[in-house]
Amino acid sequence: MTQKIVGLIGASSFVGDCALSLLVGGSYRVVTFSRQPIINHTPTIEWRLLHPLAVKRSSSDYEIKHWVCVAPIWALPEYFEMLETYGTRRLVTLSSTRDRKSTRL
Repeated sequence: MTQKIVGLIGASSFVGDCALSLLVGGSYRVVTFSRQPIINHTPTIEWRLLHPLAVKRSSSDYEIKHWVCVAPIWALPEYFEMLETYGTRRLVTLSSTRDRKSTRL
């Protein structure tokens, strides 16, 4: 049985850390995307730097059909093209964050 690959956007956040633990605990191979450069030594987690303009994947790169996004919801459209290049078939997003510019306390 091959290990299912899941892409995770927003991996360096608090919620991302929790999602990462659950995915690894569920025996998934996780390719994490974050705006923060991270050094990791876990064989089941591959960290990649997330950049909205870096939408192309190399020809030797594999498809990532399943994704979880825990980044702010308003940032997700910036990554639609990237998600398409990875062959995305399913995307689950979780966002409890609000745009501070439009929110009054």
